[in-house]
Amino acid sequence: MTSGRLARGESWSFASFESCNEVRYEVDNGEVLVVLLDRLRLLDEPHDPLAARMGGMAVFGTVVLIGPRLHSFVQLLLQDTARKSLAPHQPPVPAGATHVQNVRAAVSPLTPSNPLLTSSSSSSGAIVRVAGTTTEATYEYMRALLHPLENLVGVRCFGENR
Repeated sequence: MTSGRLARGESWSFASFESCNEVRYEVDNGEVLVVLLDRLRLLDEPHDPLAARMGGMAVFGTVVLIGPRLHSFVQLLLQDTARKSLAPHQPPVPAGATHVQNVRAAVSPLTPSNPLLTSSSSSSGAIVRVAGTTTEATYEYMRALLHPLENLVGVRCFGENR
């Protein structure tokens, strides 16, 4: 999500925003389970303006990575994040990224509570939350982060695929 059309002075200039992301996963027996239900509500309040609370960030987003084909990638991402947690002021830096200036990110393991998912090797997952001061910086970060998945998904993530 972006803060608005910055060239027109629109920076978090709305009364409210609500979203709900629901991720469903089909397990081996064919049952479909909800593995993530993520709700967000932003309110602009006169005594506490939303733009001030966003800390200079102009864009934010969430990426959910789950499934058996992503298991190795997710494990590497979580291990890399754990190593870098010793420097909490630095976001996880994707392999090969030159810099992540003006971007903040957090990677968390997706740990479903349903026994059908936790007993399966396909339950490996992660949630990446990212925020940036510009759309371009955030796209650059996401392109670098997801670059290893290009062969798996068949397209360049956050890039032109013509």
